[in-house]
Amino acid sequence: SWAPGKLSVVWDRVNASVAAAFGMSNILAGTFQVKYLTDQLADEIIVDYLDAETWESASVRVTAPGLVGVPQRVTQITLQGCTSNAQALKYARVVMAGNVYRRRRITWETDAEGFVCTRGDVVRLSHDLTQWDYSGRLVSVTGNAVLLSRAVPRSGGVDHLTVVRPDGTQTHYTAVPGSGDDEVLTLNQPVNLQD
Repeated sequence: SWAPGKLSVVWDRVNASVAAAFGMSNILAGTFQVKYLTDQLADEIIVDYLDAETWESASVRVTAPGLVGVPQRVTQITLQGCTSNAQALKYARVVMAGNVYRRRRITWETDAEGFVCTRGDVVRLSHDLTQWDYSGRLVSVTGNAVLLSRAVPRSGGVDHLTVVRPDGTQTHYTAVPGSGDDEVLTLNQPVNLQD
């Protein structure tokens, strides 16, 4: 990525820290979109690289999981600067995994809050359109209990609540586990509306 102004690396790892949270309060109206990739993507990836031992061109092939028979759609990629079979194979697997498992693209626009994120950052996303979490208003706060403007379904595990104040600042809380639909959440710490 050239995001920081120079060539850099994007780490794609499990359980990376969340860089920002986006929801109904900070996504610009009318910009949230979910697109599904329905095109026929490659069922075989060929990655060409330069073998370090012979200094000749070599290639690795990765087919889609569960492919039976001869691949019909092949994509060939030249991996510049690669001299390792293991690295070329890993890259081919990452590209194939993107074809198979990342067939949904979610996009949205935001204001200046979006400047804290760069390519590869993990964000927390909620939106009413897709029922990825729920949004509403705080009706009242009494100690650790908050009354919401609508009932929300509880997961039975730890639920998360993000309070967005009129000035745009956000605070994240966790709720005591519950089940069913509930308008009142008991949080693990009191809500301080003054912060």
